[in-house]
Amino acid sequence: SNPSGGTLTAGTGSFDPTGVSVGTYTFTYTFAATGNCALDQASVTVIVSNQPEAGTGGPTTICETSTTAITLFSLITGGDAGGTWTAGGANPSGGTFTAASGTFDPTGASVGTYTFTYAFAAGGGCAADQTTVTVNVTEQKDAGNNGSTNICATSTTSITLFNLLTGTPDVGGTWTAGGSNPSGGTFTAGTGTFDPT
Repeated sequence: SNPSGGTLTAGTGSFDPTGVSVGTYTFTYTFAATGNCALDQASVTVIVSNQPEAGTGGPTTICETSTTAITLFSLITGGDAGGTWTAGGANPSGGTFTAASGTFDPTGASVGTYTFTYAFAAGGGCAADQTTVTVNVTEQKDAGNNGSTNICATSTTSITLFNLLTGTPDVGGTWTAGGSNPSGGTFTAGTGTFDPT
């Protein structure tokens, strides 16, 4: 017997699939035996497939130093398994995308935004569907290396603390004073300066 749902109108030979269930529907077209002619009939089938859902893709943010592979499907909400993965054509260089497993290994990835599309092709009467996930790779900021200077207790020259750092520090960090610093002098966190006056 046919699955539930849908409406057959025998007089017009039409089938309205509204409300159908997934499965195979069979309909028979018949000429009754009459006038010494034999009965004749043929059947047609309507196969109802699930509409595959790619779901809703989301973002994730990682640091450029990350070496943990990302399962891209974990960034999708409400998606069906069985789709195919492709990488965005404008992705930055670096990292390793594996379409078959839907993974992205960010080892060696450049800073920037990587996009990956998860898709189902049209088939079985169902429309195509796709969604995109985003992996944002951010820069690892460098505070530089420790530095120091010596001044006399009578000094009144303000010290720009950033200039004491060694290595290749990035700008944009924040300054805090050590909790056990001696009393005296004026530390200004916003400008990263220490006035020993």
